[in-house]
Amino acid sequence: AWYAVQTVRQLLSQAKQVEGGLQLPQLSIEDAPLFPYRGMHLDVSRHFFNIEFIKKYIDLIALHKMNYFHWHLSDDQGWRIEIKKYPHLVEIGAYREGTVEGHTLNADSSVDNIKHGGYYTQEEIRDVVAYASERHVTVVPEIDVPGHASALIAAYPEFGCGPETKVKRHFGIFKHVLCSSEETFAFLDDIFSEVAELFPGPYIHIGGDEVVKDHWHNCESCQKLMVEQDLHDLEQLQAYFVNRAEKIVNKYNKQIIGWDEILDGDIHPSATIMTWHGMEGGLKAAEKGHNVIMTPAEFVYFDAYQSTSLDEPLAIHGLTRLRDVYGFQPAPSHLSDVARQKILGGQGNLWTEYISTDEAVEYMVLPRMCALAEVLWSEEHNRDFDSFLERLETFTYHLRMLDYVTSDSHYKPELQANLQHDDQFLVAMEVEQGSVYYTLDGSLPNLHSNLYHEPFTLAEECSVRARTWVDSKKKWYGDCRITTRFHKAIGSDITFANPMEVPWNASSGGILFNGNRATDRIFQHHEWAQFWGEKLDAEIKFPRQTIVSSVSIGVMGLHRQLHKPTEIAVYSGEPDKDWVLVGYMNTEDIDKTNNRVKFDFKPTLMDRLRFVAVNDRHYWSPEKEDMVRAIMSFDEIVIH
Repeated sequence: AWYAVQTVRQLLSQAKQVEGGLQLPQLSIEDAPLFPYRGMHLDVSRHFFNIEFIKKYIDLIALHKMNYFHWHLSDDQGWRIEIKKYPHLVEIGAYREGTVEGHTLNADSSVDNIKHGGYYTQEEIRDVVAYASERHVTVVPEIDVPGHASALIAAYPEFGCGPETKVKRHFGIFKHVLCSSEETFAFLDDIFSEVAELFPGPYIHIGGDEVVKDHWHNCESCQKLMVEQDLHDLEQLQAYFVNRAEKIVNKYNKQIIGWDEILDGDIHPSATIMTWHGMEGGLKAAEKGHNVIMTPAEFVYFDAYQSTSLDEPLAIHGLTRLRDVYGFQPAPSHLSDVARQKILGGQGNLWTEYISTDEAVEYMVLPRMCALAEVLWSEEHNRDFDSFLERLETFTYHLRMLDYVTSDSHYKPELQANLQHDDQFLVAMEVEQGSVYYTLDGSLPNLHSNLYHEPFTLAEECSVRARTWVDSKKKWYGDCRITTRFHKAIGSDITFANPMEVPWNASSGGILFNGNRATDRIFQHHEWAQFWGEKLDAEIKFPRQTIVSSVSIGVMGLHRQLHKPTEIAVYSGEPDKDWVLVGYMNTEDIDKTNNRVKFDFKPTLMDRLRFVAVNDRHYWSPEKEDMVRAIMSFDEIVIH
């Protein structure tokens, strides 16, 4: 009956206005959900949101016929739930002395030194749980252990391994971890007893993700426990910790949910797995007999960018478009029938490192949440993305009338420029709705600019810029750009002397030689090739002997983890001859450049070229509490 009412509420967004009210067509609907678990997550640790907004968020969940609210209540940046027996958790753990300004990777990021925090009293939590229950929404609390526990350890350092700490002001993965001691498990027993009493639902989420085990390795108590329990490595120690936590939670008639990292050890099959590292971890867990909730980052992490348009607000990284969400299949067809029964459903996750206001939360989840709701409710044969977009038009208007902020990112175009065999770029543009106008000189498109109809070729270097005009709204959307470059490196082979230091996005020269210059959006990882280690040593082999007189490469040095090299050298090579140095630049000269380093030299005939970049820069890592070697990040290698 409740979901029938929500269906009528959704239909009202398309109702006809008549004298005296609204008119719906006569119809009959026979309906049921595809999955029993249809959830939305909200992280309130990185940024705190008040009770009024939590209720508004639950209203949104209910309107979409979802039935679980995953409330992420603790992390390194704040503890948000009152525990009567341990008052320091909120007195100390609920507040940090400032928050990083801009992205935490920025080299020039400062901390605002504004105290941030808050917590929910047990009375407020009971109120929220009752409010959700009236809307047929079950609240799942998350208390993150044994990692992501800096705020907890700041309040009660005696339960942590390693040095004392404070509630973190930066975002990332930190070393602070709970000690695997009997005292810690007694402490957690006290906490989970109060949590279980507050939340009548079947689950308590214990986190278990991104556990840095350095302090366990150096902890006398943990090492002693490993000997006593015949644990051979730190992964087995983590599994022991998870299993002990599960026993505690089970004692209060609850089941645990854990992120997929808990599968690294030998955990009990009774643990429910929430997978975020792609689909594979969840599928393997289902085959092993675990219940699984699918939350793969590439489909349902709503803290990622919604488009590649440069007018998108700051996000953590990555790209999750509306179309990607709608294409999510929580239980793929190739699963066995037994494993398929283990897939409980899926969930959209919103981590709030860079989301600090109610309006920003709504912007990031809507309308991607609408797409996810349809995926989790409707059979695949009943889903059609074009139909969804048509219905979404009126439903987003309905959401705005309910005082929700919605994103228009699905109107923004997506650009691609791929090099063809005939040395031309094939430029394609895609947009879900509206008309795309573009320019080839980098100027802002208007209604007198080129109207995109179909892919076209470019035989010269261009700065392509596009945006969408939606005539029904009389409004422009997006600002998308691609800069193409022709040069002699395109189509060349590249090999690395230190391949273990080369990440996925630099292999085979895919980013370094694709003819596309990157924007300054370093967090669009698909545009930049990143390299770890003290030296990048790459050999570029041309298809035929080539005369070369200049080499340039984009370097990124504006971010804390990503720095310009300290030395760059370029060598020319011919068959059976030694390398000849043709260009060199040291730290002082490299730092004077903007974002491209260029070497001009006498025209030289060569069949190969060697590029060497030395990285001797280090930065202070709040996560590792130590100096860490920086990462080098490169854009297109342009050779003329």
